[in-house]
Amino acid sequence: MGRFTIVFFLSLSFFFTPLFAKTDHAIFSKSEAPSSEISNKKRGDDLKCPTCGTVPFPSNTGNVTPNPIIDSSKVWSFVSEPHLHPMKVKVKKNKPGIASGSIFLAPYAFSEDAGYGQQGTLILDNEGNPIWFKPSHNSNLMNTDFRVQKLGGESVLTFWQGTLVTPPTYTNVPAGSSEPGSCYYILDKTYRTIKTVEARKGYTSDIHEFLLTPHQTALFLSTQAVPMDLTPYGGATKRICARFCDSRNRFKNK
Repeated sequence: MGRFTIVFFLSLSFFFTPLFAKTDHAIFSKSEAPSSEISNKKRGDDLKCPTCGTVPFPSNTGNVTPNPIIDSSKVWSFVSEPHLHPMKVKVKKNKPGIASGSIFLAPYAFSEDAGYGQQGTLILDNEGNPIWFKPSHNSNLMNTDFRVQKLGGESVLTFWQGTLVTPPTYTNVPAGSSEPGSCYYILDKTYRTIKTVEARKGYTSDIHEFLLTPHQTALFLSTQAVPMDLTPYGGATKRICARFCDSRNRFKNK
C-alpha cells in the first residue's frame, strides 16, 4: 500500500460570525449527494451546470483510485448519520485569545493513495469536532476553496467541486489542473444549494479562487488544455494550460 497523503485547502481559518450553527441532530445537518440536491430543485438560470462536479471525469490511464479508509480510529462514525465518515483532525494548539468561529477544510487524497475518511467539505470547531460535513461520494471528486462569502448582503458558503488532476489516475493535463465538468457551488445558511456557476466556451472552472463581488457577479479563473510544441524553446511536446480571468453575468435575485 502506498504512502498516505492528505492535502488540505484551508480556505478560511475562522468565521468570525458563526451563522452556520450546529444542529441538534448528531451535530450534523442531514447531507445528501450533490446530484440529489440539484435534481430536487427547479432547474433554471441559477443552477446552470447539468452535473456540476457530481460525475468524476474518466481516467485516461485506467488506474483505479483506492476507496477511502472508513473503518479507522482516524475517521468519525455516527449512529444517527451512518453515511457520514469525515476524517478526524487533531488540533495541537488552541491558545487563549484565538478568534472565535469555525475552521473550514476540504480534505482529499492523491489518486495513488487511500485517504482517511470521505472527501468533501468539512466545518470544525476550534477543538476539531465536526459541525457540518458534505461528502463528495467518490474518490475522484474533490472540493477546494471552501469559505464564507457575501451574496446580496447575506452570508453564503462557496466551494469548487470536480475532478482534480492527480497522477497516476489522471495524466492528460498538468497535475493540479481541473478536469472538465467541475463548477462552483453557493449554499445558503441552511446548507441548501442556491446557485451553481461554471466556465463556458470550452474552458474548465479552475480550483482556485472564486470571488463573489458586491455587484452580484463572480470572478474566477478558468483553464483550457492547449496542445503546443515547446521543443523550439527547450521544452517538450505536451499540453499546457492557458489560464485567464472570467466574469459571470449578474445573478438573478430570488
